[in-house]
Formats: sequence, C-alpha cells, structure tokens
Amino acid sequence: MDTIGCSNECKLLYSTFNMKSEDYNHLLIKFLSDNDSVISFTIADNQNIIIDNYPLTKLIYVYKGAVKIDTSGSQIDLSKDINQIHLNQGNLIFINAHSRTKIDISTNDTVLFVFHLKKPFFSVEFMDKLLEYNVFYNFINYCKMGKNSFHAHIVYDCNNFIVRQKLFILMKLISQKEFQFIKSSLLEIFDYLQN
Repeated sequence: MDTIGCSNECKLLYSTFNMKSEDYNHLLIKFLSDNDSVISFTIADNQNIIIDNYPLTKLIYVYKGAVKIDTSGSQIDLSKDINQIHLNQGNLIFINAHSRTKIDISTNDTVLFVFHLKKPFFSVEFMDKLLEYNVFYNFINYCKMGKNSFHAHIVYDCNNFIVRQKLFILMKLISQKEFQFIKSSLLEIFDYLQN
C-alpha cells in the first residue's frame, strides 16, 4: 500500500509523519513480548481476515473502506456471522479486552488503525482522570474487572478531520515512545467523543 500520511489540512503539523501498513500479527506478538510498552498501534490493510484472540482492549478506527467485526467469548466460527458489527469509513469502536475478535475487511481499499492497550495502561492515576468521562470510565473499568460480557463494545461515527488529527497525534506519540503524553492524547480523544 502507499504510505499513509495526514491529509493536506495537517501537512504543516506532520510533514515528516508517514506510516506504512505492516503485518498485524507480527507487530502484535512483538508488542506482547515488550514489557516496557503498554500501548501500540497497527495499520492494517493487506489481510482479508484478522483473528485477534489476545486479552487487550482494542480501539479500531476505519480510516478508509469498510469492515465487519465479530466478537465472541469462545472460539470464533469463521463460517457464521452471528455477532457482526458493520463499520464504514469514520467509524471507531472500542472492544472489550476479553473478546476474541474477527476483523473481516470488506473492501480492497480498506485501511484500519488498530490500537491495543494492555491492562497496566489503565493505571490508578489514569482512571482518576478518566472519571470525568463516564462512558469510557465505566467501559474500561468493566474490561479491567474481567467481566464476562464478551460482546461489550462502544461504537462512534466520527468521520471528521478532528478525530483523524487526534488519532494521528496519538500514533505519532506512540511511534516516538513519548509515553508522558500518550495518556493525555487518548484523554483528548475521549473528551471529543463524549462531547
């Protein structure tokens, strides 16, 4: 795929920030074995079906195209479409860490930003700041406690420049390991979505 970069409106801010899609599973395994990292992102565009069985909270943004996402608490049956959520460009979904997730890319031009968050990301200090955003606080608390509602998720329709810009900022901070700013950046996204 071509290099992903910000649209023309934000070239001045991110003129040196370009990313390419990489192998989803390879990056995820690398992230899981890295004890210093608590958040990662992957740009996915080159696989038809992605199976993600890892106990990580997921934030998926459909940058382009469309996907079908199926979440389940047990083995995912690839032949059935029981719990599918259809997402289009600009849709964003948070998925419970206890879900097994099947991502079925629907169109050839689909590009996804997939963020994975380990449980330690949600420190006491972060959760205290998150109290201001009830929906996210309750959802993440639910995920942290290991509740068995495997289908728990939150979906937003946010096909606009502001959300994309905030996600690009978050990706840049993660890629540059600017850990002191990453949580603030995610809180800005929560703030925008809640309001």
